[in-house]
Amino acid sequence: MPRLMILALGLGMAAAQGAAASDWVGGNATFERPVRSDKPILGGESVWRCEGATCRGRTPSHFKSAQRYCRELARWGGPVTSFQAGAVTFDAEALRRCNGGR
Repeated sequence: MPRLMILALGLGMAAAQGAAASDWVGGNATFERPVRSDKPILGGESVWRCEGATCRGRTPSHFKSAQRYCRELARWGGPVTSFQAGAVTFDAEALRRCNGGR
């Protein structure tokens, strides 16, 4: 009986991780200035492609995780002027935190 409980627990954890991993949405980031990138960039665990001052990629749908992605992109490309994760568009306060209080 204990082996069956361990197997069930393991399968439940794997299913939960799979569901969490699929909570990704399309994201857009616009920078204060055009970014120079001939190659896709890595933002968190996803690839972002940039053209001019706009980059597109995948971001977690969870706000705090999306905030982390925004900060990583700001460190790479400079001040972010807009950031959208799925249906959520960052407000002025979220953008301030994304840019490290700049």
